[in-house]
Amino acid sequence: MTTQRIAGWGRIDRRCRCTGENQRTVPRQPGALAASGGLLIPSATSADQRELEAEILLAVTTLTGARNGRAKHVVRRVHPMPDGLRMEIDSAAVDSFLNVSLPVLRDGELRGIPGLRPRQDREFVDLHMLGGTASVRVYGVSRTRWRDAICHRDTRVVPLWHDSRDEMDEREKSALRARGIRPVDVMSAVLRRFALFEGAERIESKVSARDVEIGWLGGPRAEVIAAVLTQSDCRIPGVIVDGGECHGVRRMVRLVAVPGSADPPAQPEWAWAELRIDSGAEPPNRDSEVVRTAWVRSDITQLFLLLRKLGMTKKQIAARTGLPEASVREILRGGPVQSDRELAAIASGLRPPEDNSDMAAVESTQTEGKQCI
Repeated sequence: MTTQRIAGWGRIDRRCRCTGENQRTVPRQPGALAASGGLLIPSATSADQRELEAEILLAVTTLTGARNGRAKHVVRRVHPMPDGLRMEIDSAAVDSFLNVSLPVLRDGELRGIPGLRPRQDREFVDLHMLGGTASVRVYGVSRTRWRDAICHRDTRVVPLWHDSRDEMDEREKSALRARGIRPVDVMSAVLRRFALFEGAERIESKVSARDVEIGWLGGPRAEVIAAVLTQSDCRIPGVIVDGGECHGVRRMVRLVAVPGSADPPAQPEWAWAELRIDSGAEPPNRDSEVVRTAWVRSDITQLFLLLRKLGMTKKQIAARTGLPEASVREILRGGPVQSDRELAAIASGLRPPEDNSDMAAVESTQTEGKQCI
C-alpha cells in the first residue's frame, strides 16, 4: 500500500475529513496540494493571521463548550489557505458567534476580539483586524441573516465594532498590549482542522503559554485525534502530544509546539481507518433509513448489529460509546441498556451524521457586492 491511499482514503479524502470541505473545493493545481508524504493542510503564513485564527478558535470553543448545548455545532467546515481562512458557521449559531467575536463594552468591560471589524457582503461577512491584513471570511452570515442578528443584539452593550469602525478604542489597544504569550501557531492549526472533531457534543479549549488542551465529549477517541495531528500528512508541523485521555465519553489531548521536531516515519493507517468507519464514508448505508429507524426506536441491539455488519468491532463500539466491552457484547446478544446514563452515552458517541450544506456553491455563484455593515 502506498501513502497515496490510506485505509481506502486518498489525500483529498484525508484533508476533507479534517476540514469538512467538499472535495471539489480542495485545490488541485500543482503545488497547492502537497505531494504524497507532505502536508495537506497549509499553515497561515503571517503572524497576524495566526493571531486572528487563534482568537476565533477561542470564540468557537467558548460556544461549542457551552453546557446549555445550544451551540454544539458551530463550525460546519473550513477552507484553509496560506494567506487566509474561509469558514462556514451553522445558521443556528450565527447570533452567538457574533456575540462572542465582535468587540463590545458591557458595563465598561471589553468583550470579544479587540480590533476585529466586520465587512458585510451578500452571502458572507469578512472579519478583519484593524491595522493589518488578517481576515477570516465567514459563510452562513448572509446580508439578511446579518441584519436579523444585529436587530436582536443586546442593547445594553456599546458596539465598538460599529461605533469605532476605522480605529481602535483605547480599551482595545490596552487589551492587545496585555496579551500574554500563547502558542498561536498551534491554536490556528487546530481551527484549520476543526472538522476532525466531527461527532463530538462539546469541544472546549484551555490555553497556556506552552500548550493547547482540547477536550470534547463523544466523537473520535483521543488516540485517533493525537495520531492524525502529529503523525499524518494532515499533521500540525512541529507539534507533539503531551498527554491525552479517554474517560467514558470524555476525551482530551494536550498539544505542545516543539520546533525542529522530526517528521513522523509513516501514516497512522489505523487512525484513518477508524475515522473512516466512524464517519460512515463507506458503506453509505450507515446513514440509511434502517439505521435512523433503529435509533429513533432506541433499538440499540439492532443498531449495534448494523454497525458490526458495517465493519465496526466490539472494541470500537465500546470506545465510541464509553460502555464496557462486556456491556456491548451483552447488548449485541439482545440484552437491554441498563440505564438512562448508558443510553445518553450511546446517543453522544453514535449520533447519526447530519447533512451538510455546500459552502462551495455560495463561493462559486456569488458576485462581489458593495461592502456594508
